[in-house]
Amino acid sequence: MPGDPERGPVSVVVCTLGREPRLRGTVRAVLDQTHPDLELVVVDNDPASGRTAALLSGVADERLRLVTQPTRGLSAARNAGLAAARGGVVAYTDDDAVPDPTWIAELLDVLDADPAGTVACVTGRVLAAETATAEQEWFEDAGIFDKGTERTVWALDPAPSGLGTPGTHSPFFPYTAGEFGSGNNMAFRTEALRAIGGFDEALGAGTPARGGEDLDIYRRVILAGRTLVYTPSAVVRHHHRESTRALRVQMFGYGVGMAAGLTKLLAHGGRPALAVLRCVPRGLHMLLWPTSARNAKLPAETSRLLVALELAGYLAGPLLYARSAARVRSRRRAPRGAVEGGRR
Repeated sequence: MPGDPERGPVSVVVCTLGREPRLRGTVRAVLDQTHPDLELVVVDNDPASGRTAALLSGVADERLRLVTQPTRGLSAARNAGLAAARGGVVAYTDDDAVPDPTWIAELLDVLDADPAGTVACVTGRVLAAETATAEQEWFEDAGIFDKGTERTVWALDPAPSGLGTPGTHSPFFPYTAGEFGSGNNMAFRTEALRAIGGFDEALGAGTPARGGEDLDIYRRVILAGRTLVYTPSAVVRHHHRESTRALRVQMFGYGVGMAAGLTKLLAHGGRPALAVLRCVPRGLHMLLWPTSARNAKLPAETSRLLVALELAGYLAGPLLYARSAARVRSRRRAPRGAVEGGRR
């Protein structure tokens, strides 16, 4: 697909602590995209360790840039990538994920079909890179990342026509936001993401809130009156957690992140807070009732401990969000930003 001179290159951002040896595979998969007009911004979120630079040594491609962000947290790292992005579209994937060769081309196909610019965000399908362990197989069967095979348009009524099937508005729309996509496969019009302030640095991995920054940004896109499209043809393959311990930590973190994002809405007040409060009875039923629509979809062999850990995360989320938000406030006046390193 030829580049759009007005849009410029697509900026792909991958954030890392340098602990994931699969990072080199992620980098190679991005650089091997069928859409060649791109830049790859790798954000080193632990630059003092030197691990990321070591992992990328020997990768010779002028499209690759290394940016450092010493402030720990996935949202801070993603915002550093956003600040460094030169393209009109910025896409995100993770250092334990492998995009299919047509990933960027398929994301752009949605944006190119929307000349009016109402679509601010496009998410894609996330499938297992492998199911070599029982834990990986459970995660894939639970459908936590995979949002299905139908292109779906999410917006406040009325949804734009011609872009896909309008998403069904549940009583929780758009506040839970889990049906919109996953943070390891998403792209934004750069100006739209900057206009809503980027990612909330009180949320996400590496903060006390542990997650939820992707769901928060999806909510904010919708509440800002913009459109989000999920397209299953833009595929990323993710290496799910391989061990029981890692999966347990992940499920607890998901509960914390969801509750933290909802706590943020309540703390900010206004119509969203009232809407969330009205959803509390339904939400408790969804989480606790064994035959609820959510729980009925879980694989039959789901461990009670996994469910309990996620629920424990929901209980801990409000306190952990308060702690995380306080940390952000305490450093608000401190110098911040990314320092761009040389090309590697």
